[in-house]
Parts: sequence; C-alpha cells; structure tokens
Amino acid sequence: MCEIFVRLLRDGHPLYRPVAAKHVRDDIYEISGSIPDGETWEFQPGQQVECEEDVLFAGGYGMFARRAASTDRPDTSNEILEVRGTTRKTTLGEAAGKPKTWWIITAAGFVLWLGAAAVFSSLCLSFGGGSPSCSDTPYPDVVVVLALFWFVAGMPAVPLSLLITVAVTFAGKGKKE
Repeated sequence: MCEIFVRLLRDGHPLYRPVAAKHVRDDIYEISGSIPDGETWEFQPGQQVECEEDVLFAGGYGMFARRAASTDRPDTSNEILEVRGTTRKTTLGEAAGKPKTWWIITAAGFVLWLGAAAVFSSLCLSFGGGSPSCSDTPYPDVVVVLALFWFVAGMPAVPLSLLITVAVTFAGKGKKE
C-alpha cells in the first residue's frame, strides 16, 4: 500500500485528501479505503486512477490522482525492467520547485544587493575606481557587515539565481498539464 492524493469536490480552493492506494502498474493506482461522511471525492474507492507526481503545499512531492485510468493500456507490471514507483521523468522545473518561487528569490536577492550597494557606496568604499560620494548616515555594525558581505557575494549569486530561474521557467513550459 502507498499514499496518493485525491481531490475533494467542494466549492472554494482545491483540497486534496491523502488516501491509501495499491500500485497497479506504471502510474496507475487503485484507491483503497472508504470515503468519510460529508466528503465527496473526485474518484471512488476501488477505482483505478492515473497519477502524476506534483509538489505538495508543505514541500516535497506526492502522487496526485488526475484522471480515471484508461482500460486500453497494456499491463507492463511483469516486465523485467520494471521500476517501482514513479516512472515518469521529472523535469527540472518540478525538481527545483515552482518558477514563481525562483522569480521571487531572484527579485529579493537583487533588491537586497541594490540595498547593499547603496550602503557600500555611502560608506565611501570602492574597489579603487572613481570618487565616491560619502554620507554621514551612521549604520549599525551588523548592517555594515551584512551589506559588505552581500555586496560582494551577491555579484555572482544574483546572476546565478537568474540563470536558474530562467532554466526552471523554461523547463516547466514543456510539462503537460
């Protein structure tokens, strides 16, 4: 037995209930157990469903029932090269998370780097070029240390984050819905 997630039919935001299921073959599972009182599931116990791996709200991955299993698929459960569990290839977008999350991380890193650069320049520091304009703003030591660290570390980190974000975004474009 394993656990899959079945959508509850109700108004509002989609909710999924973890339910016991038996792995039949490939991405096909048979739902076990019974439906609790007051709930309506998209699929019924005893029904075979086709599942896809997706990201859980709390993090990690789970198998989600997406559609009733097709009866015209050949049974490949006795093949010598069978791989138990998920046989579908995971895209970079699924492995690394949602593209929206990466865009937020990249934007936050860039904004923090701009703030660090502002503190760096107002402290009359430079890497040997130009004539910096100084301010008399007294920054706490912890702000100065963090700004200096992120100014230097952020130079490679922000572009790298942008590259990962673009890769995750485009890798997710090929995912079938």
